[in-house]
Amino acid sequence: MAGLANSSNALQQWHRLFEAQGGTRSEQAQQHLQQMLRLGLPTRKHENWKYTPLEGLLNGEFVSRPARVAGSDRDALALTLDATRLVFVDGRFSPELSDSTDGSGFEVTIN
Repeated sequence: MAGLANSSNALQQWHRLFEAQGGTRSEQAQQHLQQMLRLGLPTRKHENWKYTPLEGLLNGEFVSRPARVAGSDRDALALTLDATRLVFVDGRFSPELSDSTDGSGFEVTIN
C-alpha cells in the first residue's frame, strides 16, 4: 500500500542524501531504502500510525551537514574511565578526537 502522496518530496530528499554518502552504506541499508521508496511513508489509515502525524516531518527540508564535535564537547560527554578513548561521530571513527594508541599495545584499523 502506498504512503502519503505528499511524502514524495521527503522521500526524494532522503534518497539524494543517501546516494550522496556513496559506498559508505551497508547492503542492508540499501535494501531498507529501496523498501521505503517502494512502500512510501505510512498514513493515518495505517492502524499503528493512526495517532502519529507526519506533516511536520514532511514539511522539513533535509540536507547533509557533517557533524562537528569540538574537543570541549568530547570532554564534557566523556565517561570517567581510565582507558584509551576512541571517538566515533555519526558512526565514523574520529582519530583527531580519539586518544593516541601509541604505546598502548593496540592498533586501530578502519576497513
